[in-house]
Parts: sequence; C-alpha cells; structure tokens
Amino acid sequence: MSPPAVPEIETRLFLNNEFVPSSSGKTFPIKNPLTEEHVCDVYEADHSDVDTAVKYAKAALPGWRDTPLSQRTAALRKLVDVLETHHDEISYLEWVSFGKSRGYFKHEAQFFLEIIRYYAGIVYDLLGAASLNTPNQLNVTFREPFGVTAAICAWNAPIASVATKVAPALLTGNVIIVKPSEKAPLTLTYIGTLIKKYNIFPPGVYQVVNGFGPAVGAPLASHMEIRKLSFTGSGPTGRILKKLAADSNLKNVTLELGGKSPQIVLEDADVEEAAKHAAQSITYNAGQICIAPSRAYVHKSIAPKYVNILKAAMAAMGEGHALPTEHLGHYQPQADEAQFKRVLSMIESGKTSGAELILGGERATEKGFWIKPTVFYEVPEDAKIQKNEVFGPVINVNTFEDEEEVIKKANDSEYGLWANIYSKDIARALRIAKKIEAGSININQTGPSGYAIDLPFGGYKQSGEGKELGRQGLEEWVETKTVLINLGNGKP
Repeated sequence: MSPPAVPEIETRLFLNNEFVPSSSGKTFPIKNPLTEEHVCDVYEADHSDVDTAVKYAKAALPGWRDTPLSQRTAALRKLVDVLETHHDEISYLEWVSFGKSRGYFKHEAQFFLEIIRYYAGIVYDLLGAASLNTPNQLNVTFREPFGVTAAICAWNAPIASVATKVAPALLTGNVIIVKPSEKAPLTLTYIGTLIKKYNIFPPGVYQVVNGFGPAVGAPLASHMEIRKLSFTGSGPTGRILKKLAADSNLKNVTLELGGKSPQIVLEDADVEEAAKHAAQSITYNAGQICIAPSRAYVHKSIAPKYVNILKAAMAAMGEGHALPTEHLGHYQPQADEAQFKRVLSMIESGKTSGAELILGGERATEKGFWIKPTVFYEVPEDAKIQKNEVFGPVINVNTFEDEEEVIKKANDSEYGLWANIYSKDIARALRIAKKIEAGSININQTGPSGYAIDLPFGGYKQSGEGKELGRQGLEEWVETKTVLINLGNGKP
C-alpha cells in the first residue's frame, strides 16, 4: 500500500482568500481520536474576526451575485474536480482529526460531490413565475440571493457541508462565511487552500472562521448584516442560534438537528436483513450520524432471532480496531474526549434504567476514544437513553405486538428526522409510513445508503426546520420578489 498523501495542515482563518491568524491570537488543540496524540493547534476566531469576514463578504457580494450563472456553475464544477484530485489529502485530514475511516470516506466523499454536480445542473431551473390574471398587468417573480450568508457546520461529515450548504449558497449568488466545528475544523480550512491555489472563487466569496460557539457561532447568528444562516448540529444549540437570529435581524434560519430514529421490524420482515442493516448503520461513523436507527422496535415473535443476528453483527463491526497508520475499517472512535465521555455517560444511564445490556457498554481500548458497539434490550420508554440522542454506537431493542402500538411508540419522541420500516408487505409498510412523524422514511433499507439527492431531506418536530437536498434544498437559499407591471392602458 502506498503511503497516504499528507497535506500541510493550515490552522489559520481563511479571510478574503488569504490565511491570517485570529485577532485574539488564541489557539485550540486538535487531538487524533485514534491515539489521543496532539495533531495541531488551530487559531480561534472571535467576534472581531466575524466582523472582518462580513466586511469582505459585503464587498464581494455585488460581483459574485452579478456573475453569469454559467461562470458560477463552472466554478463549482471546478471545485468538485479539485476535491476529487485532492481526495487523499482531504481523507487524511478527516482521518487524523476525526478518526474517519479513509476507506469509507472515499464512498462518502463521492456521494457529496455528486450533490454539487446535481445542484450545478438544476440551478438553471430555479425560475420565477409569470401571471396574466390581473387585468392590464404583467406580473412576475424574481428569485434572488439573500446576500451575505453563514453556515455553522457539523463535525461528523465536514465535506457534507460543502455539498448541502456552500454549493447551493454560492450557485444562487450568495457569498458565505463558514464556521467548521471545533472538533473537526481541518477539512473546511484546507478547502480554502485549494480555492486560493486554483483560483476557484474571488476573494470574500468563501471564508472560514474557526472557533467555538459563543465566540464565533453566536456572532454569526446575531450579526445584523448576515441574512441567512444554515446550521447542522444539536437541538439545544439550534434553539440558541434561532433565538439569536430572531433577536437581531430576524435572519432566515435553516436547522438540521438531531434524531432518535426508529427502526420498525414487522413479523413478516426479512429479519437477517433488518438486523444487519441496523448494525451497519448504528456503527457507521461510530454511531455519530443523526439518521442512525438508535431505537429498534421488533415484533415479539421474531425478536430473539433479530437480537442474536444484531448482536453478532455489532460485535463483528467492533473487532480489529484499525492501526493508526492504516485506518481502513468500518468502525472508528468517537470524535473527541468530550463526545467519548458523553456517550459513556449515556450508556451508564442505560445500565441503571432497568434495561438488559446484552453487548458492549464500555470503552474498547486504553488509548483512543473507542467505545464498544452496545446493545440494550427492553428499555423503558421514558428512560434517558431511549428519549435522548446518544450519537454513539448504541442501539436499543424493544418489542411490540400490534401495529398501532408500534406507531404510538415510534412517534413518542420530540425527534422526527428519520425512520425505517421493514416488511415484505409494501402496502402495509406504506400505510405505517403515512402515520410516522418523520421527515424521511426508509422501507427495507436504512441510512446512510437510503438517500435520494433529488428529494428533500429534513426533520419534523425538534429535528429541524427547512430542507437540504433536492430542489427545495436549493430554494432555501433564495428570496422571492414579486414585480407588478402596468401594461399602459391609460388608467392611473
């Protein structure tokens, strides 16, 4: 195997197509979650750096907004080509800072790059409307960019933010300021290196301010000259950001928040398929994925078989932790020490809830933030671990006996992002799907494989508001203006 491409790690802010230290001069450390070894120190921005980024963004906006769409789409397609060329360097950064499997990242990256290509094609169809329904008038609508926008990105898939936030924002004529998560800031900063090296965007169109929520995220949400904010992350943080936006200039906010996704396995389902899909999904990214099926509801008649298959599959996923020099497996550690401790704390709450622990439930190695894949059985519906998002390799398996019972249990959550239904009776599965309160329903499959880039993705209830992906994901980045034209009939 050839050695991995190792890029020079850039740790400064990316402002106006230049790398600069933060105004505070402060830094924060990044540790490799595989080994807990120090990787680098990243400059920590504050509100004055946000003000500077907004100043540059405002200066860049008129030119970028008025750039012909053909040139904007060409720039985004060039970015995709460059990201593909530098795939090894990007995968190295995700591996060393977040512990993401380099082998699996290849497939993940291709999926998200395909989204950018998709948006670059359909943006031409983002048209206004015309009406002749008012006598002596021709009335039309324009679709226009918000202007200066911001994205506060999740740490579990930084490359996803480029596809679902940056690409639609820039294609529609906005300029954008990106705040990566402090847990995994290196990828989005490195993209700035590529933008500058290959002259992809003019200065001020794409900027990166690294740092923490109070010092960077809050100023972005409350800034009076930022008109649109997109956030992916936890519900409590989303609630804070929305309040800051409302209390400032009432900026448009899109929120993609957490999930506590149910998997419903009916008595006629392919039990082996359902159990193996659940194991693959809840251990992907070490369970750090909002759509993972963390609540399985399995019909009582097939529950023993399901649990045995799930237990074996989960145990296999956690075996053979990859070496720091060759991380090619499915499984990975938690992102950092804080996330590691949080997941272990949630597991401890599960142990005291009255549920049966049938697999895992503890750290896996002395070094690194590895947690063993964990399965709880018959968890009380009001238990903390059943109600709250764990964001780790933990699945709860409960049983049910009839359809109405499982629908009620599946919907008994403030989350509503994703759900999975397994049955050979498609009509029955569709009937249940209509009653499940979630933004996306998978039948006989689960995430992350069960995606459609041309259809919207987003949650019900406290799993968020607004959509990403599909045409609706593009429309989230434009305003609609109505223009009423008098046809000159001589009347005032």
